[in-house]
Amino acid sequence: MLRFKLGRLEVGIDFFFVALVTFFLLTDSSGISVIALLACLIHETGHLIVFLLAGYIPRSLTFELGGIRLQKPEQDLSPGREVLVQLAGSAANFSVFFLLIGSIDQVSGWSIFAVTHLVLGIFNLLPLRGLDGGKLAALFFGHFFPERTAYLICSVLDLACLVLLSAAGVFLFSRNPRSVTLLMFAAGSLFALAAKAAGKKNFSGRT
Repeated sequence: MLRFKLGRLEVGIDFFFVALVTFFLLTDSSGISVIALLACLIHETGHLIVFLLAGYIPRSLTFELGGIRLQKPEQDLSPGREVLVQLAGSAANFSVFFLLIGSIDQVSGWSIFAVTHLVLGIFNLLPLRGLDGGKLAALFFGHFFPERTAYLICSVLDLACLVLLSAAGVFLFSRNPRSVTLLMFAAGSLFALAAKAAGKKNFSGRT
């Protein structure tokens, strides 16, 4: 992994991320891959700006196979600032969408760019672990319920979202065999959730 510093921010670029981006750039003649990547960068920039405005320096910004990950600073953020930080990514996407909303009347590069921001902003607010919405759900339920109860509620929400996404992925795949992205994401997330649950069960069963 390539690592370098931008001021106090450590930036990491994984080889597999570069390989994946290169593959899409070479094979995607529609330009959707570039649009999606720019939308993700703007999303993370929203998080980064609010981090900096709140007086915090993130530990790292990593471009990896699973996407772009911004690691929180070592200092604990207050609950209010944490909420603002988690909302900032989708807020950046929604801002771009509303700036370009006039372009969606006809199919063009700008209209696709606008809709991509809308979809990405909504998707990241789903209560899934690893997404902004999952972190917001953990903050919300953790404030009103004991830790174990909050964890169970978030787990149920996580599973319910993944089941719905899987169903949507199967439907899209049945309509167009090339539409596999959502199905692959949901299947991979379900596998990770099952593996984590099995690991916790095995750990709790040790003597």
